[in-house]
Amino acid sequence: MDKHRQLREPQTRPRAHRLYDPVLEPVLKETYGIMVYQEQVMQAAQNYAGYSLGGADLLRRAMGKKIQARLNAQRSRFVEGAVERGKNPDKASVIFDTIDKFAG
Repeated sequence: MDKHRQLREPQTRPRAHRLYDPVLEPVLKETYGIMVYQEQVMQAAQNYAGYSLGGADLLRRAMGKKIQARLNAQRSRFVEGAVERGKNPDKASVIFDTIDKFAG
């Protein structure tokens, strides 16, 4: 499903939108649980995986330039940061898959 249809669907057919984790609710609430903006990815990395602002910006740059090698390095950093904050590593990997798809 393309991003536009994903974003439009909750508006036309109201239902509980999918949030990956309650920590991400303030970041993704306005876009119905879908990452639309690079700023949302940066905030998700900060809130969920403990990235610094500079680290989140490096993630954003890797996404913007679609550099897969850098994204793969960021994946391990994201999952490790999430685990340090008490999050499930499988769930962190799913969230990063969404980020990777966003970079697409």
